[in-house]
Amino acid sequence: MNGWIIAFSLSALVFLLCWKIGRFSSMALQAIAAALCFGLAGYAWQGQPFLKGHPAEAPEQSGQKDDPFITDRGMFFSRYGDDARALITSDAFIKQGEYAYAVGWLKSELSHRPDSAMLWTALGDALVQASDGHLVPAAQLSFEQGEKLAPQAAGPAYFHAVALLGEGHLDETLAIWRRLLTQAPEKAAWRHNIEERMAILEGLKNSLSDESH
Repeated sequence: MNGWIIAFSLSALVFLLCWKIGRFSSMALQAIAAALCFGLAGYAWQGQPFLKGHPAEAPEQSGQKDDPFITDRGMFFSRYGDDARALITSDAFIKQGEYAYAVGWLKSELSHRPDSAMLWTALGDALVQASDGHLVPAAQLSFEQGEKLAPQAAGPAYFHAVALLGEGHLDETLAIWRRLLTQAPEKAAWRHNIEERMAILEGLKNSLSDESH
């Protein structure tokens, strides 16, 4: 079966169960829709949706946790240099769920390189992870500092938008990504990926709007 059919069917089923049976509030439904949107967007970005389904081997229990900043930052930030090397350690902490250590490590690195937009963005993400996915004020300030230090770079704003999406703020996320596309060079490596994610988010947002009327 086509991977997209499976992905959309499961997402629609989850949302329908929450809406009809769970009877969540409209705010909660928006947050659920945001999570489903981001999951489908990630599938479009990193998956292979047009391959036929087949039985898969059970994955090993490594204790690692997926983090968009870890998986996607290579499109926005350099993979080389002191900052990139520093993130190897914070990545390891985050993958093992040791968020406080990741936050402490990044703060230590920032004490040496306070002008690093990459490290400030990483700190914002680590603070979100440490707060069960919530964009707490400290994380908000970290993302804003990254954007202030590199106003022409897409990375800090992009991951700030990801954190907003996790809180259910679809409109704000789309507004930031739309601005990035407007400012981006035509040949930016990440342009097509953001366009795909935006298309999925807007499609599911329209579906949510139709269901509410």
